[in-house]
Amino acid sequence: MRTSKTVSVLAKLAVAIAFVCACNAVLTFALEPYGSKSELSWDEYSKLEAMDTLVIGTSLTEAAINPAVFDEACGTTTFNLGTPYQHLEESLVGIRAAYEDFGIKRVVLGISCSSLTGKDAPSPETSFLKQWRRHGHGNEALAVWGEMLFAHGAASTADSLNWLAPWISNHTTFRPANIVQNMKNKLEGEDLRVAAGQLDEGWMYVNAGHGAQEKTMSPNSPSVHRYVDAEVAEGAADAINPGRRETFIEIVDYCASHGIDLMVASMPMPAHNIVDTDAGYVRVMSEFAQLARERNVEFYDFNCVSKNVFETLPDYYADNTHLNVGGAAVFSTAFAHLYVKRMAGDEIDSSFVSYEEAVASVDSVTAVFVEAESDGRSLTLHCDGATGPGATAAYQVFARSSAESDDWKVVQEWTTEPDIVYEPGGRGTVHLRVCARTVGSTEDFERYRDLTALV
Repeated sequence: MRTSKTVSVLAKLAVAIAFVCACNAVLTFALEPYGSKSELSWDEYSKLEAMDTLVIGTSLTEAAINPAVFDEACGTTTFNLGTPYQHLEESLVGIRAAYEDFGIKRVVLGISCSSLTGKDAPSPETSFLKQWRRHGHGNEALAVWGEMLFAHGAASTADSLNWLAPWISNHTTFRPANIVQNMKNKLEGEDLRVAAGQLDEGWMYVNAGHGAQEKTMSPNSPSVHRYVDAEVAEGAADAINPGRRETFIEIVDYCASHGIDLMVASMPMPAHNIVDTDAGYVRVMSEFAQLARERNVEFYDFNCVSKNVFETLPDYYADNTHLNVGGAAVFSTAFAHLYVKRMAGDEIDSSFVSYEEAVASVDSVTAVFVEAESDGRSLTLHCDGATGPGATAAYQVFARSSAESDDWKVVQEWTTEPDIVYEPGGRGTVHLRVCARTVGSTEDFERYRDLTALV
């Protein structure tokens, strides 16, 4: 009788486990994206016949360096394995794979604040690692799983759940049309380049792992924000994470022991990302520059490159951080110009300035940020024009009757006072525009920010 009950309990448990596994499989099929950047990159990688130079890093690197432009100048055979949210631990896996598969001679490692300050190591089944495993490296998967789970501490993080249920943190948008399209693409085997463009509207694949958006973001867009502000909001620390520090040292040691020439670079971003030295970017990158010097590694921050080599312009960017297709072509030409000199044994340090000099060279308002605070009768606008320390921002405020109208009226003439009180004369929703320019500028404005607030 007791045996019968035990068998019954085990049978029910087995049915429950089978049901959970079946649900997980269905959800994975429906929600795990087909045509992710990692899937496309590793698929293109698997088709390569030769490679001597690897470019690798986060999506900033993927969008910034065009291998065709680079190879034409340098005479190299390059592949860009940059992917969104790539951890340094994943970069190390990619570097090892490229050496084992092709015997690469050179690595350009792109780093960013997020890749240096991120708290957690990647789950063993991130999109990058899953696609690495699926595209010819399955025999190494067990060792890498153990490495991520235990050596890098992923076993103690919530992200490790992604190993068993990859749709939890890596999923298509929860809209019926997107889910149906995702399943349709899987069933029909849609071209990965097409599918990647569907996942990221406006994005196009260019060549050899490199892809970018075709659009240009207006520097007056409400989506403009400080780069590190976004990273802090996602939980990143304002200093290099000890785990990421150790992984970087592993990358350095691996390249040194295998005769791989390693160059580390931070890709250019719109100037407003670095002018606020309190926001964290300069502090994090200065700390990393010191680490690179200690390990005798060349590190170049292209936010500090001479304007004679590359001058960052708003038209070059698709969003707050990523170069667009046109901007990447211009930057890749400049990057290759310096790399050719480096390959010839010439110094290129003189093409870069210090962070202090880079920030000081910004003499116009590159973005304006506004926070509105209401006391029920008036609105206090806390304005911040992002410019260098040698310039002073001035502000002018307009109001209009509705979000659709164009009847702008000046409600505050130009002032250098960053905290502006606006009294609309009644309660309700107000529609404002804050214009900013540097004192002494002859422009009508250099940047503006539209906002809607409730009084």
